[in-house]
Amino acid sequence: MSAASADDIWAVGSERGDPAVIRWEGKTWSRVRAPGVKGGGRLVDVAALSPAHAWAISDHSIFRWNGARWNPVVTPRLPGLRFEFHAISADGPRRAWIVGSYADQTGGRALALAWNGSAWRFVPIPNRPNVPARLEDVGEYLKDVSILPSGVFWAVGATIERWDGQHWRRIPSPQGRHGWSVRALRANDVWIGTSSSGALYNWNGRTWRRTAEGRHDDSIVALAGRSPLWAVRTSGRRAPEVLRRGCATG
Repeated sequence: MSAASADDIWAVGSERGDPAVIRWEGKTWSRVRAPGVKGGGRLVDVAALSPAHAWAISDHSIFRWNGARWNPVVTPRLPGLRFEFHAISADGPRRAWIVGSYADQTGGRALALAWNGSAWRFVPIPNRPNVPARLEDVGEYLKDVSILPSGVFWAVGATIERWDGQHWRRIPSPQGRHGWSVRALRANDVWIGTSSSGALYNWNGRTWRRTAEGRHDDSIVALAGRSPLWAVRTSGRRAPEVLRRGCATG
């Protein structure tokens, strides 16, 4: 889900095996014709900038909304045997990032693509050697991304990565946990939600501080907002919970 404004909110996913898009325009949710995804399937994420500008991704394709329809966008040539997109974030017409994973003969790798206003390009990320080649195994992958106004962006997954415009810096994971969602508010105010524990952590520019703890099979699958900050925590055995800056609301 992504909001360009309070009256322009997009959500994507799948319905009966086909990609689905719905949009909030101030009063009600309405269906929007979804882009054609090869072989059917789902849309995995959306980034809305304005009523005439939004991005959506499937596992393997990129689409751009022009105010009337979705158009496919050329995906750059990527290394490896196969790849998957997991998340997209955009903060303007000339800056957007996609993260995910790919696999080659040596193992699973974290994937990052950057939009410069005219084309997507592959941005290599330093990776650990000798990790499993299967994407679903515990190897290198990135699950979510968040961009600061300065252009610095954070990505989380098996590792936590920060891009400063020129270089990657790997940030130590809190208690070695995998990140599932991220929301960067300022350089010294970054939030991540973890998988397998449902914990919520805040980065103050130097260290991580745990602000909420779930159960061993919980995951924080989404973070949104600024003040307040909202989080969605899921479990395989219970209904999802909505957290509002430290308190469960449902």
